[in-house]
Order: sequence, then structure tokens, then C-alpha cells
Amino acid sequence: MRMAVLVAAVTDTPDFGVVGAACQRLGIDPAFLRRSTHQTLVTVSGDEAHFRHPLMRSAALSNAHHDEINAAHH
Repeated sequence: MRMAVLVAAVTDTPDFGVVGAACQRLGIDPAFLRRSTHQTLVTVSGDEAHFRHPLMRSAALSNAHHDEINAAHH
């Protein structure tokens, strides 16, 4: 789900607890980011979530609609 990736992109911390809580507020299962199909974009190791490359984070943000970014950020 691309919204989970977007949440990870707008979160100012790699803390997976923060990312996961933001996902849950939007009704998104944070475990989605741990699935292997999306680990090419975001890797979750222990309690941290990181984009594989800064350009992947930028791409997630640039491909999102303004309303989606606002929802993910709040």
C-alpha cells in the first residue's frame, strides 16, 4: 500500500514506533512496510525504518497528492 510508504516518507524520524502509530491512525497495518515486496523501497530493521535511497523517499512524496501528504503528516 503506497500510503504506508508515504507515511514513512513524511515522518521525520526513522523510529518504526512513530511510523507504525501514524499508519495505525490512518487505518493502515504498519506490518505492511515489513513485507518483502516493499523492502526494495523501505527497510525495517529492528525499531527503525529507512528508505533504501533518499531519492526513493523523494519519489514517494512527489507521486502523492497534496491531500494524501496532509493525511499522512497529521
